[in-house]
Amino acid sequence: MLTFRRIFLFLALNFMICITISVLLSLLGVNKYLYSHNISLFNLFIIFFIYGMTGSVISLFLSKKMAKWMMGLRMITPYDVSQE
Repeated sequence: MLTFRRIFLFLALNFMICITISVLLSLLGVNKYLYSHNISLFNLFIIFFIYGMTGSVISLFLSKKMAKWMMGLRMITPYDVSQE
């Protein structure tokens, strides 16, 4: 259940960021420029979503490894169960 909540929050946050960017582009009048060059705001929204998801996943996978590397940490594993 916790995994589904995390995935839902991850997707919802990325979706809300994309909506915020789309609204800002509309308020700034960028959509007029896009429509004059035959670029749909919806297509741009899809590209934002894909890039956002890809960047988030890459960052998520690298963050733990990079933190260990930057701090010079080593994982200590016991030789047998009695050492725990």
